[in-house]
Amino acid sequence: MGAPKRQLPPALAANRWRPGQSGNPSGHSGEYGEAMRLARQAAPRAILRLMELAALDRIDEQGNLIPLHQLPEADHRVIAVAANSLLDRAFGKPKPLLSESEQENLPVIEHQLDWHSMSTAEVAAIEAFALAAKARQIAAGEREKHEAPAQISTSKE
Repeated sequence: MGAPKRQLPPALAANRWRPGQSGNPSGHSGEYGEAMRLARQAAPRAILRLMELAALDRIDEQGNLIPLHQLPEADHRVIAVAANSLLDRAFGKPKPLLSESEQENLPVIEHQLDWHSMSTAEVAAIEAFALAAKARQIAAGEREKHEAPAQISTSKE
């Protein structure tokens, strides 16, 4: 005869692994966690190195970046890769462009503008932008009207 099975406390029973459930669902080893910790510690120095490679540490007396043509020793390919890497880490990778059909399905967001708080120049700029957008929309519609549909030949020659 074996010993009787003991009832687990409810808190322990709730956290018990179920059949087929992994005790390490991510599959990462302890070394992976250690590598992540070390990488995070080195991240500020890595960013400084990327800034150096992107020639972002080379500034003039006024605090402006020195133009690339004044840096003959700089490899423009390294600068581009380092700058893109910095931008990706700061803001995330750019999202892919949406297709025309996806763009048409985006919700329209309307904002109420306080026209009284805007300067005359701001109102004029908004008006010019709206007129240009309307002109592009009209021109696109006119092009569609005048474009002949493609002719498909069904005769066998």
